[in-house]
Amino acid sequence: GIDIVFLLKDETTQYRVDWMVLCIISIAVIYTWELIYRLKIGLPLLIHHIITIIFCQLSMASFFDTGNILFLRCATIVGFHATTEQMTFVALLFYRLDIYRQYHSFLFYFAAALSFIIKSIVATVAMWQYAIRIQNDEEFDNWETFWCYTFVPLLLLLYGTQIYACRILYLLGSRCRRRDEKTDIPT
Repeated sequence: GIDIVFLLKDETTQYRVDWMVLCIISIAVIYTWELIYRLKIGLPLLIHHIITIIFCQLSMASFFDTGNILFLRCATIVGFHATTEQMTFVALLFYRLDIYRQYHSFLFYFAAALSFIIKSIVATVAMWQYAIRIQNDEEFDNWETFWCYTFVPLLLLLYGTQIYACRILYLLGSRCRRRDEKTDIPT
């Protein structure tokens, strides 16, 4: 339900919480696995993966230590960075398999624009949730104090790596467009 992400009537059931915990842990496991099996990884992707793992693990520790659903909400929102790359994967699949060459540039441009829009919305919603929480709470425990000072820098680093990925997708689209112009592939 939407109440797991946004603070509504706080009708989050234990069943929903358990599924969100599983999803967040799965994201961290997938990212850890990708760091293990990839031999060559660029610095921005490495930073992105490490920050996402840190976010997921610290949010889960915060949630289990305090029982405060806010930490689970933050992990869920940040998890959207990891789960909104479908168009990127489609563009890369077509490119790597060298199928439908005339659509490569469009797919990369579309993936870059869609990724930029979605990542910007995710970052904005996360900052909005953070601002509401900080504004409404004058008394902090240890985890809330920790997140008060680390949430924004971690989120900005994560968002920065996402913007860099959008730039790479755009550059791939440009490269495909130039290739198509040289070989006169109809678009």
